[in-house]
Amino acid sequence: EDKKSLNVITRHILPHFKNIIAMRFNGLEELQSHSSPTVLLDCSNLRSIYCGCFNFKAQEEFAVFEWLHSPRGDGRPKVLHCSFDDRMVVGKLKEKFLNAVTSVSYIIEYFLYFGTWNEQVVGPFELENERTRERLTFKHIFRYTWWVLRAPIARDEKQWTEWEMEARSVNEKREKEISFVLWS
Repeated sequence: EDKKSLNVITRHILPHFKNIIAMRFNGLEELQSHSSPTVLLDCSNLRSIYCGCFNFKAQEEFAVFEWLHSPRGDGRPKVLHCSFDDRMVVGKLKEKFLNAVTSVSYIIEYFLYFGTWNEQVVGPFELENERTRERLTFKHIFRYTWWVLRAPIARDEKQWTEWEMEARSVNEKREKEISFVLWS
């Protein structure tokens, strides 16, 4: 019965949401299996994703990384909100950044609720990629909140400050947002 409902949603309802600008999900793998592995990329206006954790299976991680590293047409950063305590994710972001040949902007807001983060292992950093003329910054914002910020080295600071404030605002108006909570 659940599979039948999910098939109806993915075949008949999801195509109407290709213009959504924000998505919350739990169970991306289930959504992908009933729609398309490129479901995130298919939503061309998708600006932000909130997912409970970054402990994805390989296919989910690939989909989120592909979405995150595909540029928005308007030059604004994509925003990903998630929780994690795995330094391997930061390592993968560093590697992707250092090997990049095209620019993309994003803000990843990590919530480290469990206090397991060890700054001696992965502390704040700032890297530059001369090919893309970008900077990747990992910084502590407050309490349990850390950011990975990928942005042009030469940028409009006023505009970026505004975008960062938008990304930070927890109670922002959520228009055109769709939530998926799926369990298999």
